[in-house]
Amino acid sequence: MTTQVVHLAGGQASAGPPVQVRHAQHFLLMWAAEGWTRLKIFIALALWMGGFHANLLITIVALFNLRSQWGLCLLLLQMTMAFLPINEESDWGKKLAKWICTYAPMHFPMRVVFEDKDAFTPKRSYVVAVEPHSVLPLGIMEFASVLDVMPFQDKRVLASSAVYAVPFVRHIWSWMGMAPVGRREFKRLLDQGTTCVLVPGGVSECLYMERDKEVVFLNKRRGFIRMAIAAGAPLVPVFIFGQRETYHWWRPQGQWYEQLSKMLKFSPIVFWGIAGSPLPLPKPMLVAVGRPIAVEQSAEPIPDDVVVAKQSEFIAAMKDLHAKYKAEGGDEHVDFVVK
Repeated sequence: MTTQVVHLAGGQASAGPPVQVRHAQHFLLMWAAEGWTRLKIFIALALWMGGFHANLLITIVALFNLRSQWGLCLLLLQMTMAFLPINEESDWGKKLAKWICTYAPMHFPMRVVFEDKDAFTPKRSYVVAVEPHSVLPLGIMEFASVLDVMPFQDKRVLASSAVYAVPFVRHIWSWMGMAPVGRREFKRLLDQGTTCVLVPGGVSECLYMERDKEVVFLNKRRGFIRMAIAAGAPLVPVFIFGQRETYHWWRPQGQWYEQLSKMLKFSPIVFWGIAGSPLPLPKPMLVAVGRPIAVEQSAEPIPDDVVVAKQSEFIAAMKDLHAKYKAEGGDEHVDFVVK
């Protein structure tokens, strides 16, 4: 008999070509292999994104059981992991990170398009600015140093320094090629020829999120522009379509919340994915990589008008990138707003 086999990739079902199935055993083996892949995807997602919620749960359990020996040991283990030095060159760690980066994106799935891939020179450094932040910038995984998707010889993703205070998470994210964002580290990486990837809107962008619009917080973000000019590193706009749909979220309203967010330097929100868990929803994502924007190197102090002019050029390029790929990315009827 002839059977149409459905190939499942990242939670999306697509009809593949007709396949002749001659034996029931062969059919079962095919579906068993598919089930095994799904299990790998689940484990990869849990290792990548489950660390924050797991740490919160472990802390609550430990605090409620401090009178017992095991509760105290659990809390001490957490504290130790929060300060334990990270061996970023660990072969085991890099293999784990590559395994996570191989299977986790299949959940959505993620797809990358380049406006002009030939415009990149692999051996030079770039400042890659990714938007939006959304609840979590999941699409930035495509820039992990353990993957060869992007045309950069050496790259690091700059993440919030708060991540590096979270036990276990700090190890996995470091093995994936991420580094704490900071002016000194940013400069050091660019000076050694490493491409730096960041989300300029940052966690503050969560304060402006809207469900029916793509809102990016760029008008007051000039630090990354200044760093690019100082290093003479071209700017690369990147927009991730579909990312805003990977989590449900709730955010308080009112001036008190805005003041709290400014004090904390991030916007605390409640978010959830599949069945109320930290696992994101399987929504397809399109990572659109724009053409590099030439930057003329200038010694500091860099005049403000030079920074503002380059910032305006970058924002215009980001708007053009969104307009060019919004239909392909499923955002054809979604407004793009720059705050």
